[in-house]
Order: sequence, then structure tokens, then C-alpha cells
Amino acid sequence: MKIICVALFSLVFLFSCSPKLSPDQNWAEGKWVLIELKQVPVQISGNLEKNAHIVFLPSSKSFQGFGGCNDINGTYTIGTSSIKFISLASRLVGCPDVPFETTFLSLLMNVNKYSVEGNVLLLKKGNTLEMKLERK
Repeated sequence: MKIICVALFSLVFLFSCSPKLSPDQNWAEGKWVLIELKQVPVQISGNLEKNAHIVFLPSSKSFQGFGGCNDINGTYTIGTSSIKFISLASRLVGCPDVPFETTFLSLLMNVNKYSVEGNVLLLKKGNTLEMKLERK
């Protein structure tokens, strides 16, 4: 009986102290709309589809969204506080917001850390905040 109690206690202790290997299950739900880029607020339109945004698809470790001019998609890896956007694809349709989109996508490919504070996703390169996205 003592052996069973010790084994049970050990299992409970190990699982309660093990580090989280991925974010909470619901972290990716919704559309993450870009609200700040390099600490500069981004103007949000009334049409959510036309705002720069990301939608995560955790089952396939992929994402899709809109960069400001073009649809975007790609893949990512994620850990407890790390994230890396591995591939990024976009159609090259010109529009007046191409410089904005180029900056957004360039910074997105360089981030390596994240945190979620309520409905705000913070994407960072090292300790430098690159962008804020809000769940809509």
C-alpha cells in the first residue's frame, strides 16, 4: 500500500511541476488584428477583413491572414514563450499600403517570442516589442 501511495504521489508531483510545452488551448482562437507596429498605433478600419491580421490554425501549425494589401499564409513553430514564423507566402498585388505590408511581414518573420495578455498578443524579437495584435 505504501508503494502505491508513494508512486501516486510521485506522479502527481511530476505532472504538477512539469513545464508547459505549449500555450493554453484557446490562445489561437479568433482573428488577431494588428493594432501596433514598432510602438506606433495602426489605424483600424470598420471592415475587419481589410485590417492586417493573422488567424492561427493550431492543428496544422499554420496561419493565414491579410497583410494590408495581400492575403498571407504560412507555418509556425511555438513553445511556452517562443514563436517562429517559418514560411510566409503572399500574392503580390500592388496597393498604396505596400510599404506598410512589407514592414509588417518583415517584422513578423523576425519575431521569436510571444506573450498573451488578455486579448492582446505581443510579438517580440528578443526583448524588443515588434507588434501588438488584438483578438477580434
